[in-house]
Amino acid sequence: MDVLNTKFDKLYPDKEEECILAVNLESPALRCLEKLKEHNIFCFPVMNPDHEQRLVGLLDLVDVAAYVVKLWDDNPDASSVKFDKLFEQSLKDKKAGDVMNYSKMNDCHFLSEKATFKDVLKTLSLPGVHRVPMMSRHGLLNRKSKRHLSRFLTQSDVLRFVATHLDDFGAALDETILGSVGSYPAHCVHHSTKTVDAFREMLNKKITGIGVIDSNRNLIGHLSMRDIGYVVTHHPGAELALPLKDFLRELRESGQGPKNVISCGNADSVRSVITKLNSNRIHRIYVIDAASRPCGVVSLSDICQFLLHISPEKYSTPTHSPRAKEEKVKKVDLTHLTELVNEALASSEAEEKKEEIAQKLVAEQERQERLEKKEEKLEKKEEKLEKREEVKREDVYSQ
Repeated sequence: MDVLNTKFDKLYPDKEEECILAVNLESPALRCLEKLKEHNIFCFPVMNPDHEQRLVGLLDLVDVAAYVVKLWDDNPDASSVKFDKLFEQSLKDKKAGDVMNYSKMNDCHFLSEKATFKDVLKTLSLPGVHRVPMMSRHGLLNRKSKRHLSRFLTQSDVLRFVATHLDDFGAALDETILGSVGSYPAHCVHHSTKTVDAFREMLNKKITGIGVIDSNRNLIGHLSMRDIGYVVTHHPGAELALPLKDFLRELRESGQGPKNVISCGNADSVRSVITKLNSNRIHRIYVIDAASRPCGVVSLSDICQFLLHISPEKYSTPTHSPRAKEEKVKKVDLTHLTELVNEALASSEAEEKKEEIAQKLVAEQERQERLEKKEEKLEKKEEKLEKREEVKREDVYSQ
């Protein structure tokens, strides 16, 4: 199966058009936040009611985080109670269009329902793109065409598809993650960091998740941009001022935070990481070194990029099939023989290099000796000339 060039609608034949919740450009921003919380979603498509309800962009929790942090920075002396009032009052005057892409990390890209899996991977590999609107002849109208928004395709949808079709991706998924997929080093902050500072750090680095470590650099938690939803629906001033350790504990106690941080090792295969991400329904997994400290992170964006750049020959027979095992054994044997030949060639080349270097050293030594002899002759000549000059001067004085 040529997965990369297969049409999206063939890969997802059972994915029906969704009932999509949307907001208008003029919708009150505060009401939009309430609806995000009410429906437990992270993003709204934003429509322009003056142009046949055309889709003009997305309102995401990342935008909410950027707005909250900016308000905090503009009011550094505000108490927690005062900040809560400032936050609510400022949003009363704001519309959805004012907060849409406030973070500058939430550009909206569109794809046709006839797009290939490769097109989907390309789009979801772009910085800040975690979902893509799929356009069809029915649904909400796109601003750039006569087609309509029929559904959202997310990175999680891609992960679920890959996790249930692992055999179609062949031996490529058996590679270890080290050097193949992920970001190194992992972005982490200390557990004593203020929550607002951690959100600011994510915005500055243009990432949507950050690890939390203790004084021994052990991974103890994780903060995600989606957690801003909890902040703005409770007491923003108090929550943002909390040390991360306390904020994460409050999240867990409320049932909205993860109980454990999921991790993997450098030697784990891409296949096992995909399975772990999918089974735990998470967006990133931390890579732990031999000292049990985070050294990297594999996100869904990293997985999309990895799948996009798999060479065609690696989309081959599943590695767990009898035929694949036999081929793998043969390949190992050939690889071993090749290594032996290379070692032999390397050793013979090394000997030749040693002889060549030795010859060069001898030649250099001989050249140095010749130069030294020339310098000695010149010094003797100079001495003779000085003596002659002295004799001449003495003759002159005597006269």
